Amino acid sequence: MTDLSTANGMTYFAPGNRSDCTELQRQYDQIVQSPLVRIILEAMNGFVMILNDKRQLLAANQELLDSLARDSHDPIYGLRPGEVLNCIHFPAGPEGCGTSEQCQYCGAVLAILASQNTGQVAEDQCRLTVMKNGRLTALDFKVRVTPLRIGTDDLLIFTLQDQTDTRRREELERVFLHDLTNLVSTIEGWGHLLHQKNPETAANEILMLSQTMREEIDFQNLLIAAETGQLSLTPAVCDVRSLLVKIKTIFSIHPVAQGKHLKIMPVINSARIVTDERLLLRILVNLLKNAFEATGPGGIVTLGFRQDEAANQFYVENPGVIAMEIRPHIFKRYHSTKGAGRGLGTYSVRLFGESYLKGQIRFSSTRRQGTRFTLSLPVGLSAAPAHQTAIPAPAETPASPAFAQLRGWRVLVVDDDESQGRLTQLLLVHLGCRVQVYSDPRAAIADLTANPDGYRVALIDYRMPAMNGIDLATELHRLQPLLPIILTTGLAAQGIDGDLTSAGIRRVVSKPFTRQEYAALLLSLVE
Repeated sequence: MTDLSTANGMTYFAPGNRSDCTELQRQYDQIVQSPLVRIILEAMNGFVMILNDKRQLLAANQELLDSLARDSHDPIYGLRPGEVLNCIHFPAGPEGCGTSEQCQYCGAVLAILASQNTGQVAEDQCRLTVMKNGRLTALDFKVRVTPLRIGTDDLLIFTLQDQTDTRRREELERVFLHDLTNLVSTIEGWGHLLHQKNPETAANEILMLSQTMREEIDFQNLLIAAETGQLSLTPAVCDVRSLLVKIKTIFSIHPVAQGKHLKIMPVINSARIVTDERLLLRILVNLLKNAFEATGPGGIVTLGFRQDEAANQFYVENPGVIAMEIRPHIFKRYHSTKGAGRGLGTYSVRLFGESYLKGQIRFSSTRRQGTRFTLSLPVGLSAAPAHQTAIPAPAETPASPAFAQLRGWRVLVVDDDESQGRLTQLLLVHLGCRVQVYSDPRAAIADLTANPDGYRVALIDYRMPAMNGIDLATELHRLQPLLPIILTTGLAAQGIDGDLTSAGIRRVVSKPFTRQEYAALLLSLVE
């Protein structure tokens, strides 16, 4: 990497010098009088910027201004594209956008420089991580840069076509569905072995694989909710020692840790923090999975915690070293040493840890000390309004006196997936409940019409072809206003659209469930 000397100092990549205010005003006055520029800004879709030869903005189209909630381009006049869009990397550059270490990998900067060097149209892909409304957001753009000469000035037409949703769908198919298909195929294989030898071994394998599948589904739901700003926090007092014991249990059977060792540093018994434990657990599990994947057979991965008046710090260490060419991309969405489209772990760590838990994620990697990731959390965390309810973790077992309260409960279950309905029935029956399952919402309505006081609670699926869960809940609530209704969904929270309160819905929870979680969910309705 060679530093480039500029009029304003040293940069890590593109030249840093800028036009002064007088020159900018002259260029601006010239292009605002150009009919060609007006046509370009009005006719082209996407975000369109007119840049000068120093990569500074002179004019922008209305679509970009609207996305920035600005009435004019005056506040962004003279800025560079990454500064306009609030890319998280531009502050690290000595001269702003284009001049940081990260910028040498940016498709937007590369396309601009290529067009300036060749005088031709240049195209590239650009993945920006921006700070928007206080949250990190990953955006994918197709970049096109076209030379434009107005008078004596060599300018650039810089366009960004948003491909974020398309790229996310593509990556979802490549990552999530690929992994899920592999898990299903493996479960199917072990299922066949249940009829042959070693049924106990096959059952254990199926249970472990099912737990892994559930973990993947939960992670995708969390990620989607986080990226769309729909993830609600549930801060509470978290006992650090208990959390670390839970993590130790997870990795005692996790395939990624087989043949390796997890060393958990001692923590004083009274160590407690206020945070969203679900999100914190996800962050630490992802960091540990990455650490184990980078550790050879027999290697040791270390997890520790430090607490002082300023911050609560967790750290994960492994003996491996991150290659220099990988480090600038380490927190990018889908970037991974495991291949294209596999880098959700570290990306999600930063998204969850910084945007939601308001902490800081840092890493260091040297041959002498190995690699260490640290998560520094603030000493307090405020709650956000909840939309999707987390299932309370049961402190009891199904045989305990607390769960005895559920015996005899009549539960109405409506799910168009008959196999899911049968599984729900089986789990609830094991808790002592009396369960009626319908795959057709109309049958459930007819039942409640005939027996308005026949059920203690209703569990209904959100997405059904004949009638969605909120419409069904509304009708059931009309028939029996006192009936508690729980809406179950395989979607993230932002996938739920409707008035939950008017429909009588008490809880919205994500599938799938264990028997213990069903018990805790039902008991949470007892006032």
